[in-house]
Amino acid sequence: MNIINPKLSIREAQNNNLSYLETQNNISNSIDKNNILDTFKEFYKDKDITQRFKWILNSIGISSTENNIYTIMTELTKLLPFIQPNYNLFLIGESGLGKSSTFSLVLPFAKIVTGMPTEAALRGSERKNDNNSEPPLLESDVLALEEVADCTNTTNSIPLLKNTLSSFKYLKNNKEETRTNCSLIITSNEYIEKRSYKCFSKTLHKPLPLGIQDFAFLNRFNGTLPHYDSLFFSRKYSNSDVGIHCYQLHILFKKLKSLTNTTYYSTINKEFSTRETSNINSTVNGFVKLFYLDNEPEEHFLDFIIEWAKYILSLNISTEKTYYPFTSKSLNFISTFFFNSKKNDLEYICFLSKSRLIFKFKNNDSPTNTKIIALDGFGVQENNFDLNFIKQNSLYRDFLINLYKEKNFILSLQIDGEIASSKKFKSNGTLIDFDSNQNFNDLLLDYIELYAQRNNLFNETYSFKGIPSFYEKIIENKAIEFFNLPSSTYLSKSCYILNNNNFKFINYNKIFNK
Repeated sequence: MNIINPKLSIREAQNNNLSYLETQNNISNSIDKNNILDTFKEFYKDKDITQRFKWILNSIGISSTENNIYTIMTELTKLLPFIQPNYNLFLIGESGLGKSSTFSLVLPFAKIVTGMPTEAALRGSERKNDNNSEPPLLESDVLALEEVADCTNTTNSIPLLKNTLSSFKYLKNNKEETRTNCSLIITSNEYIEKRSYKCFSKTLHKPLPLGIQDFAFLNRFNGTLPHYDSLFFSRKYSNSDVGIHCYQLHILFKKLKSLTNTTYYSTINKEFSTRETSNINSTVNGFVKLFYLDNEPEEHFLDFIIEWAKYILSLNISTEKTYYPFTSKSLNFISTFFFNSKKNDLEYICFLSKSRLIFKFKNNDSPTNTKIIALDGFGVQENNFDLNFIKQNSLYRDFLINLYKEKNFILSLQIDGEIASSKKFKSNGTLIDFDSNQNFNDLLLDYIELYAQRNNLFNETYSFKGIPSFYEKIIENKAIEFFNLPSSTYLSKSCYILNNNNFKFINYNKIFNK
């Protein structure tokens, strides 16, 4: 395995306007291409899934420790066109966020074209001499079309692409039907501000030519990767001193592209069409090949990747349902990724929002026994809101949980009780059952009421389990009083904690952004 220093390579590439490959020594003649799979199997052998993630990220110049999980997944998904045949992506969003850097800087093995190419350029021209002409663009392993938003002359090109993306064949030089494994990338700028996941499906593809906005065209793509500062918050380059040579990665990817795909996600629940299910499976297969090569993946990894694959695909299709990249099915992998060594010490996990998770550990002796993880840029903004709220509201200090910034996307805190949220999950992602708590509390209240009706003293000592419903209303009224909220305010259970027989507020962003 050829190990490089990606930190120096990325810096050198940026400073000198070079591709990432040009900053690394030429090793093309020293690689045993026939045994590349065995080389990586040996390399992966002593590395768990978290370490494999970090090595691949380091190798493409992306920090594995300073980026949120949404940014990490976006960068890794951009490798899949090199790994999966006929894997197609839209990269849409603000400029300067690395939409095409994977193809121009990190792995400069794609064919990059500005604008929409002509029909003749795509399939090859029958009028040109074969010895002197450029090969058809559809012969490329990966074809990236940049800045297509302003293209008007797409009358013939888009129908040709649509047919090719469906049949995986084209009429080479307008003469010979030819099979193609070409993966297509289309990039475009789009600047409408995005404040939540619900904003994406309505406007993402609007800048593209009308023919591309057609559902029949969009449906042939595996997904869309939005690139917005509000989603990434910040995109950090690698701070590691070691990575894998990108030419070696390229040879591995070509080998992986020839491996047979497996059906990991089926149409049994009829959530997606047959074509859409195939697109989801292609994304899952790409990630399985990248991190497990030709071995069987772990179940928690599959659950995580399937949710991500469904999310990026949903941005291409017309649906009233909003899909999210991370759900309860993602929790097992996320807890492994961030807290592998401490996973068995986790007491529970719950969502503070669609973009933040809170992890409570069993060890109450630690100065901070709880972590809040921002999954994306929205979550980082929520973290920052909470930190600023504490600084600006010292008068309510007795009713606020202190938060400490550990990283750009991680906060730490001390909880001596438990968060009130009724949806708590184990580290493996299964829901903790609280129905028995409510039944017990109802019976205890009936018991107390019976004693009161008989004018008897209630001498026995019992404790409520969890948080009884009458106490929730008391806390809600206190929040309305403290924070001058409308009297109709409903306070989510994820906004307060039972702490040493008292309560404290948390998740201030959610309290004030109804």
